[in-house]
Amino acid sequence: MEQIPASRLESVCVLRSCVVQDRDLVLDAIEDAQRILAEHIEPASHRNPETTINMLLFLLDRREVVSAVRRLRDGYGLRVVK
Repeated sequence: MEQIPASRLESVCVLRSCVVQDRDLVLDAIEDAQRILAEHIEPASHRNPETTINMLLFLLDRREVVSAVRRLRDGYGLRVVK
């Protein structure tokens, strides 16, 4: 799995607590899932399909991702733009 660069973490960390917006969390998970799938379908890839599925499950079934999707679906964090 790709690690988040320290410089990116520093931009969202304040006084020992990290606050990541739901939208950003979900978008990061989607981008990581796309990368995992792209690596899987590369002609030179010898990755087992089961390994790819397990990586996707590990990524997308994390509690914080599931909760963020639920909150976004329920309308939290969304605002009307005029």
